[in-house]
Amino acid sequence: MTVGGFEVEILKDWYNALLNRREIDLRITHWGRGTPSRSEVLNIVAEIYNVDRERIIVKKIESEFGWCKTRAHIHIYDSKDLIEKIEPEHMIRKHRKESKKEQG
Repeated sequence: MTVGGFEVEILKDWYNALLNRREIDLRITHWGRGTPSRSEVLNIVAEIYNVDRERIIVKKIESEFGWCKTRAHIHIYDSKDLIEKIEPEHMIRKHRKESKKEQG
């Protein structure tokens, strides 16, 4: 599927009932463009799964050397409160910085 000018393939999608979150692995193809930013990946996932960006945590973005392909590991929590309880503080700060950059 194509989202925001990127070709997106869902490699793995499962629900982790213990942590009340959905865990997703994506492959994003970005011909003629650089590696998608964390913010772009957030937008892609929010659009595909129709969820609020504040419930999404992008754990990892890795480009495949020599290819215009990137793998991303994402968590979508059932509620925003769970993020505060489960995710490490540095991941929460990283995502807050991204949302502040977009706002102003």
